[in-house]
Amino acid sequence: MEMIVVKKILITATAALMLASIPGCTREDAGHSYGESYIPEGGFIIPYMAEYYPDEWMPEEDEYLFGMIDTEGNVIFDPQFTSVSYIEDCLTYIVGGEVNGQIRYGLLSGDDGAFTGLLYDGAYYDASNDENEPGRFNMTEYADGILHVTVYSDPGHIISDDTDIVIDESVLPYDASTAGLSLCHEALGGALIENCNEFYPHRILIDEQTGEIRHDFTGSYTDHMYLFGDFIITTQTGGHGVFIWSYEGEDYGSDTEATGIRISPYRYAIACNGELAVFDSEGVERASIDISDYAFVDSGCGTIGVYDNGVTTFYDENLNVITEAGDVDLDYGYLSGRFSDDWGGNIIFVSFGDDTVTNFMNGASMPVSDSCFYSHERDYIFADNIGNGNLDEHHWYLYDNEFNLVLSGNDYGDVIYDSLTDDMYVTEYTGGVTTVYSLETYEPMFEAEGRFSVSAVNGTFRLTGTDEVLLLDSFGNVLFESEVTH
Repeated sequence: MEMIVVKKILITATAALMLASIPGCTREDAGHSYGESYIPEGGFIIPYMAEYYPDEWMPEEDEYLFGMIDTEGNVIFDPQFTSVSYIEDCLTYIVGGEVNGQIRYGLLSGDDGAFTGLLYDGAYYDASNDENEPGRFNMTEYADGILHVTVYSDPGHIISDDTDIVIDESVLPYDASTAGLSLCHEALGGALIENCNEFYPHRILIDEQTGEIRHDFTGSYTDHMYLFGDFIITTQTGGHGVFIWSYEGEDYGSDTEATGIRISPYRYAIACNGELAVFDSEGVERASIDISDYAFVDSGCGTIGVYDNGVTTFYDENLNVITEAGDVDLDYGYLSGRFSDDWGGNIIFVSFGDDTVTNFMNGASMPVSDSCFYSHERDYIFADNIGNGNLDEHHWYLYDNEFNLVLSGNDYGDVIYDSLTDDMYVTEYTGGVTTVYSLETYEPMFEAEGRFSVSAVNGTFRLTGTDEVLLLDSFGNVLFESEVTH
């Protein structure tokens, strides 16, 4: 098959602006026009960037405008959204846009087109800590000291519409009417809220009946926050220093010397005072082991690595031993990997001490080449030296889990994953051309002139460049093209 080289061809989209009508959402409320229904025929709705106005000194002030198309190339929304966040678990977008001079938010389903309209002041996806329970979307409206919460399971289904939270404007560090107040989670009469209209969220725990502040989560040891059931856990970068709060504002245990690790949405580990313990989302200890006071504990995306008394041991989220790796000091390198059936169960470690990279699940090892950084990508290991700014020449490499070289190239490479089809691809930019490779044949599928960021969605490819956006099929045929205004 002859490889297609994509050149600049303007494709005019013919679809009308059509989205599913939700009761209570009127044309004026939504800020756009839509028909009675829209269900992509085998496709999926995706955003495309239509306008981009960067701020040279303050990235948080960058401005965007997005439209929506489906993976058949049909236009679903003309450009009107200032923000788009995708929740993969629910195949749903949280979208924001300007309505009557104010930013408003709504939910849009990627697979069936259901849309709430831009009706809300704030929005937040409250992920579940229960493997058997789905997350929920908290959509909020603020007026006269009351934050009203409408809870959705998905854009077409409301769970509840009867929650009102009292807001005391006098104690908030921001203007409640313009902050885009959002509800992160509520429990035990406490509501954790944030200002979603700001680049840096400011989270505050308040009494939902009085508006009184129970705890203000700013300052030290709040670099990372994890919500587990009825607990709020905060740590510094790297997991050092652990603070545990209840929604009543009570400090359940804080230790600036402890190390905290989020293992999964359902497990959290704390290393402290000679013990490594794993807790579930209800705060119940599920497992524990004794470690020395000098043990180094790290996490590789679902796997716990412990270097103690000259031996490294890897554990799963319930502290069952996966494998022992011998005398490998985890403090002098970094882990990349994930132990689960879906991701191949491989853990790779890059050692700064002897400049080797090792797959601990099969013992395969090789020297670090070209000052590369390594990452585990499902059944492959990807390496590149782009992050090393001291090098004049950039290279990338793709290995299998035995470190057999599969693909390699110059300049810029990346591995992309299509979550809807479970397929993986490699992209490369060199010599003014972007190329997409199949990981079934290891052959190039198509090329596009110019430098693009590539996303794979439902078997199609969205290429976003500085001046244009393309949607291509797997043969490189252009389904949609739009210019990016600056």
